[in-house]
Amino acid sequence: MVPASAAGAVAAGVAAGLLLRRQVAAMAVVLAAVAAMQVLVPLALRAHLAAPVQQQTAVVLAPDRPAVIRIEGERLYVTTPVALPGAWSVSVRTLDADGRPFTPTAPEVCGPAGSTERCMETINAMHLSQRTEYQPADRYWTFQWAEAGVLVLLSAVVAAGCAVRLRRGVSA
Repeated sequence: MVPASAAGAVAAGVAAGLLLRRQVAAMAVVLAAVAAMQVLVPLALRAHLAAPVQQQTAVVLAPDRPAVIRIEGERLYVTTPVALPGAWSVSVRTLDADGRPFTPTAPEVCGPAGSTERCMETINAMHLSQRTEYQPADRYWTFQWAEAGVLVLLSAVVAAGCAVRLRRGVSA
């Protein structure tokens, strides 16, 4: 949330100014701290707030259904679109019939000499599935409030450290 990010930026600015006592250097530190906050909060914090929901669906290829079949060297990659409106997709994995990650070599029928229909039939015979891990859209505000709480708490800790530093500087 913007107010919590602003509180974090102000706390970082006060701490940098207090410790460095140079305006330009303090501004550079604040810029780096704010940039780090904008990157680390979504990547490091958000992923640990709630366990993602898992959805597993069968991969069934047909001419009228969208899918991606990609061959890179000897490796075959198969995915189908994930339709989760408003959700934050954490990971999408294609699994084999035993539930292990799908990592086969490309069948010959999927090469340049094979037909698309035969390739789809061969892949469908593998009984693949696709596991999607995602955060549902209804968790958005829960995440926002939790992240804001962490940022405000961190700002309070930095402000308290600045207050202690100022008291020691005044009494010395």
